[in-house]
Amino acid sequence: MKIDLRYVFTAGLAVLFSLSVGGYVANTLAMLSVLLLAAALLQILLFSRALRVELVEPQGRLEAGEKIRLAINLENRGFMNIPYIRSDAEHLGDHRVISIPARDRASLPYDFRPQVRGILDVGTVEVGVSDVLNILIRRRRIETHPVKIYPAVRSDRTRELALDTVGEGSLFRTYSRENPYVVRELRRYQPGDSFRKINWKVSARYNELLVRRGETTQEKDILIILDMNEKILQMDPEGIYENALVTDALSLSRGLLEEGIPHGFIRTDSRHPFFDISTMEVFSQLEEDLLTQKADAREPLAEFIAEKKEFLHERGTLLFFTRPLSSDLEACEQLIHERNEVVVFAPQLGKSGAELSGSRLILKELEGPGYEMA
Repeated sequence: MKIDLRYVFTAGLAVLFSLSVGGYVANTLAMLSVLLLAAALLQILLFSRALRVELVEPQGRLEAGEKIRLAINLENRGFMNIPYIRSDAEHLGDHRVISIPARDRASLPYDFRPQVRGILDVGTVEVGVSDVLNILIRRRRIETHPVKIYPAVRSDRTRELALDTVGEGSLFRTYSRENPYVVRELRRYQPGDSFRKINWKVSARYNELLVRRGETTQEKDILIILDMNEKILQMDPEGIYENALVTDALSLSRGLLEEGIPHGFIRTDSRHPFFDISTMEVFSQLEEDLLTQKADAREPLAEFIAEKKEFLHERGTLLFFTRPLSSDLEACEQLIHERNEVVVFAPQLGKSGAELSGSRLILKELEGPGYEMA
């Protein structure tokens, strides 16, 4: 409970005046100050008992860019009007004062619109009750729970990304790949073969590299690579550019999954996590992981490609989501061989000046308000 300092000063003067001067007027002022304090205390007890406070937090899946509402429902169950009810939400920068008639209800909505994914901490909300003269105020702290803000993933974004042109008119080209678990014979090593398929004992005997050849299978071997370089997060103060890039990559992944196309998803952040997206459960794990993971990689995309070159060479279709930097595009182009396709999704390709003459890359320009923030 908090007391108004102005009342303390005034009541103190009245008591000093009564003790030093005395007389009817001075004693009356001192007694009146005490009675006002007692009346204020009684009102606070009655109002606090009559007031019912309920916090209504947002429910369901909450996505970046949409309006989110947190509300405080108030009910006056007493027989007196409550003249002053104060609500303070420090994290939201919102302070309000309302009154509630007897046997009535009111609601204090707090609307906010987060622009990026993450864990939103609304903080503590305080509801205070004051007496008629604002001498005393009693505050009640209401603890809120962190709110998960997911990226605004849209599976229909797959068509907007114009992927129908990838693979010579089909959605994705089907590639012949060898099943490493069924070994039929050996063949000479060729550039681009995985070192894991080399039979080292036989190679040592014949003094040349020989790899295990498996039964040929047909599959759509797709890998999405999301560039999480820390400079992407610094493109704008709120990280809207980075969030848009993450959202587009997730939207494509969700669209492929809904079309029954399993694929891989790898990020270039400090952990380099890989997800085998074959079920919605795995995709949800990827979303949850990206709630708190922001772009923090210090190495550029070109260095990541050099480090993971063997792993990337084994894939039939590589889908990069990155910035339009010439050095990164050149590194992507070096991954192209006769059995794969490499697609680069990047915003503002035309304005960036990142051009590759005679490039065999398939370039797709990303569009959206999030990329205009940079």
